[in-house]
Amino acid sequence: MSENPFKSPSTATMPTNTSKRRPWLRYALGLLAIGALVTFLGLFYGVLTVGIPSPDTPPEVQQRERFHLGISKFLTILGICLLVFGLIGSVATILFRAVSRIWSGARSRQT
Repeated sequence: MSENPFKSPSTATMPTNTSKRRPWLRYALGLLAIGALVTFLGLFYGVLTVGIPSPDTPPEVQQRERFHLGISKFLTILGICLLVFGLIGSVATILFRAVSRIWSGARSRQT
């Protein structure tokens, strides 16, 4: 068969990149940043709404403080979980990329 006459010569000689870029590191770092933000907001919300509770508060105020402290704890724990998942994802992505580069380098030396 003959070459396609309508194909430009510059595209015929250019190598095609068959592997797509995987943005997993961006996702992991984004999760890490969101986790840090949510953790900070949870801690800030707790300090802003509850602060340092006084020992002689009425039961209504103690109930309100417990409610806001629960919200603060939930946000803080959620943020810490997001931080951990983002850290695990970024480390795993970096390790996977390093191992795949080593394997591709070893394969190219063999051929």
